[in-house]
Amino acid sequence: MQAAPKPLSRLQPPLPALHWRCRHRRRRSLVHAEQQPAASPAPDADPLASQRAELGRRLVRHVAGAQPSPDLAGALRPLPVHIEAPRAWATLVDGVAVQGQQALRNALSPRPYPVPSFQTLAHCRCCLTSSRVGRRFRARPVNLFLALLFEQIPAAVALAGLPPIALDRYDLHHGHLFFAPACRQLGILFHAKEYPAAHVDSFPVHLGNCQSGSSLDFDEEAMRWRNLLWLNGQLVALDMAAPALQPLLMPGLELPRTVLEHDLGQPLADVNYFAALRNRRSAERLFVCMPGD
Repeated sequence: MQAAPKPLSRLQPPLPALHWRCRHRRRRSLVHAEQQPAASPAPDADPLASQRAELGRRLVRHVAGAQPSPDLAGALRPLPVHIEAPRAWATLVDGVAVQGQQALRNALSPRPYPVPSFQTLAHCRCCLTSSRVGRRFRARPVNLFLALLFEQIPAAVALAGLPPIALDRYDLHHGHLFFAPACRQLGILFHAKEYPAAHVDSFPVHLGNCQSGSSLDFDEEAMRWRNLLWLNGQLVALDMAAPALQPLLMPGLELPRTVLEHDLGQPLADVNYFAALRNRRSAERLFVCMPGD
């Protein structure tokens, strides 16, 4: 008598941690660069990159209202947020459109703010940010705007009838700031459900030290809506189970349903918000991390 097949989840090897977030891949590539001589990537290393980039351009044009795509409309869930970007944000957009990342760096205060350790971060040797220090904008209204945007997301998600999102270290605590040439706007790609607890059947993925002690259970429906996009005053949740958006998932990221910001435009910085710092004002919980900091 033939033995019953094992569950599919047990047959699949765990996804390596470097596939979870783009910052992890950068760190891994730096290690490899020290160990091996530089080599040009194979032409077919990522044959779907151009397809994702084209879909990303269509997505940002659709959300920005520049060029609607009927096939994408059903794959997005508008989230009600009641906050307008300050004038300084429009000035920043214009600057980045001309000077790129240098304009963003000029808009940030030169003062570095050490990223604090809270809860059990030090105990498990977890670093939630891409650098040990963060910065804030010279224009204080921009800092407050970004902080309030984070704070409104949980309520907006609930009003839209989607799985709940919490502002904490395992769930939502960061977004990726990028410039979208397709619509000449700054956008933020938020990633919720960042560190679900590992489970031998449902989520056999090791995400490093920051996953330690996670109280966030893996839920397929919640992961389906974990990518949130803010662009041109609109906040939408991406339905990554929708056929129209599934090509946006890079191979290896199908289980966590992670969209990468470089498929939407030019990555600029990580915007981190730590709600656990309750003894601070909203804007003081913000840490903007740029490459090189």
